[in-house]
Amino acid sequence: MVISEIQRKLNSLIDVVKDEEKVLILMHDNPDPDSIASAVGLQYLLGNLAKKPSLIGYSGIVGRAENRAMLKHLGIKMCSMSRISLQDYPCVALVDTQPSTGNNSLPPGKPPDIVFDHHPYRPASRKVPYREIKPKYNVTASIITEYLIASKVEFDSNLATALFYAIKSETEGLSREVGKVEARLRHFLYPHVDQKLLANIENARVSREYFKIIHSALEHCVIHDEVVIANIDKVSNPDVVAEVADLLMRLEKITWGFSFGAYNGDILISARTIDRANDAGTLIRKAVGELGPAGGHEMMAGAKISVKDKTVAQKKALIRQLIQRVLELTGNQDVKGENLID
Repeated sequence: MVISEIQRKLNSLIDVVKDEEKVLILMHDNPDPDSIASAVGLQYLLGNLAKKPSLIGYSGIVGRAENRAMLKHLGIKMCSMSRISLQDYPCVALVDTQPSTGNNSLPPGKPPDIVFDHHPYRPASRKVPYREIKPKYNVTASIITEYLIASKVEFDSNLATALFYAIKSETEGLSREVGKVEARLRHFLYPHVDQKLLANIENARVSREYFKIIHSALEHCVIHDEVVIANIDKVSNPDVVAEVADLLMRLEKITWGFSFGAYNGDILISARTIDRANDAGTLIRKAVGELGPAGGHEMMAGAKISVKDKTVAQKKALIRQLIQRVLELTGNQDVKGENLID
């Protein structure tokens, strides 16, 4: 995007908040590095350009060790939505999510004033006063970084580290869903990054529980030709479902990886593929149908299905049904499954 074009957009963004006392910046539930860095970047913009204080809110948990380390080492402050009264925040910004997606805690009757996102455009976003939604970008933090560059505000090293890590982690070190934008911005940010803090984040220590979950997931992995599926059962951390899906894609001869896990009354699904000709987001939406919110990109996607009103037997039957559905959609419905670990 041309810098002058973003500068014009910056003026429009400032106009949206100029009469507001403060802003609530809300991420998707169980925020990841992209949503966290995007929220911090937008907070930095609003504070420096519009002189508006803002609070970063989230729901769910920050479960992944690297994400918790990111908050700790970069001094990022966030507040649980359970402690926030929306009545105190007439102005709300969504980052890395959109209204009516089912993956954030903004009530349906409370439309946002600002949206920054890189996921496919949702109809409800058309009513948002200020929106920057760029599905061709692979990382929301890339959009925010371009705005920061155009604003000409001085880059804080912690902010640069957060944005850099978001781009790197979202694209698996620029190996997944990376375009020229991410490559260019990564090179721009790199000189400003605190390498020691980045290393502390990327090499975050994990608990014994983490290894127990990974052990259980691998024991329950089944391979169907080019598809590998892990049915993890219950997880204490929703991020583990995505972590397992990422791990499975390192398996040789695998094109698709799916992981299923039960968390807090929901079935969580993560899908991964290494083939750009596929579209994980479209596949997972077809697999889930009307059962719950689902979506993603070419190479990674996810879904959440509420099963609070179902029995254990019904939950297991639903997961079997979903597994059969993804096998059908990948053309592997007739392939006999083989355990990853005997």
